[in-house]
Amino acid sequence: MNQPKTYCNGQILIDLAPFEARPSHWVDAPKVMRPDGAVLVDLTQTFWDLQSVAESPAEVALTLRRYPGDRGSAVVRIVVASGEIDVEGELTPAPEVVRCLEAHYQSAKH
Repeated sequence: MNQPKTYCNGQILIDLAPFEARPSHWVDAPKVMRPDGAVLVDLTQTFWDLQSVAESPAEVALTLRRYPGDRGSAVVRIVVASGEIDVEGELTPAPEVVRCLEAHYQSAKH
């Protein structure tokens, strides 16, 4: 992993675990943490690639695309104060984030 980047005045850290999915096809799989090391979302063992991060003082929003990128992106929002996670408008418990992302991917049109 690389050096984590900080967001929301240092309250959120995002670390990337880049891996080569196929020759010259890289995926930057994110792990979202608090400064104390508590993991909020871990996508490092998935094919979800971090496309961009948007932040406000209250939340961080990750735009993700699943390799091979043949469908649209998904947005995961994390509320800083509560740690609540929203996947594409659906409040989601942390252990269910990957399942919700995969369901979104499967339902998306090519």
